[in-house]
Amino acid sequence: MKKIIGFSILCLFLMSFLPAFAQEGEHGGHGSIENFCHEPTRSIVIGTAAEGKKFNVTQVNVEKGECVTIMFVNTQDAEHDFALHFANGTEYFGLHIVGNGTAQMKMVNALMPNEDTVMPYWCTVEDHKDQGMTGEIIVGKGLVSGEERSLGFNFFVTLLSSIVMAIIFQKKQR
Repeated sequence: MKKIIGFSILCLFLMSFLPAFAQEGEHGGHGSIENFCHEPTRSIVIGTAAEGKKFNVTQVNVEKGECVTIMFVNTQDAEHDFALHFANGTEYFGLHIVGNGTAQMKMVNALMPNEDTVMPYWCTVEDHKDQGMTGEIIVGKGLVSGEERSLGFNFFVTLLSSIVMAIIFQKKQR
């Protein structure tokens, strides 16, 4: 029984980190391909502020399940990028631009979750996030003040499948 529990925990651990090991695709960033879409219904432009380490837009509202083109524009003579934390736990790191003082743009199509949530975004360059280069995409109604994301259905499906796999593995070892 201890082997089953141990193997279940190992499987759960590995399965929970699989999205983090997704290969870079045509989008040039890290994240599960399920976060990307091919038929956007609208575009969002997020750029650098005129001065300092800030985005010009720090809050964006989108619909649940919407396919959105996110355009990141760097107008500064400084290095910046755009990272997004998806509701399913994966993170997209991309849209990196080394600025030269003229407007430069990179973009990605992102599929928004089918649930009310808040997805933070930030600049990963040096200490830019700590200096306030952050924002959030509010999906649907977002989260009610003080509300936290629950573990959700997918966690329990993963846990159950890990236990079943451990039992099958254990029986094959006998």
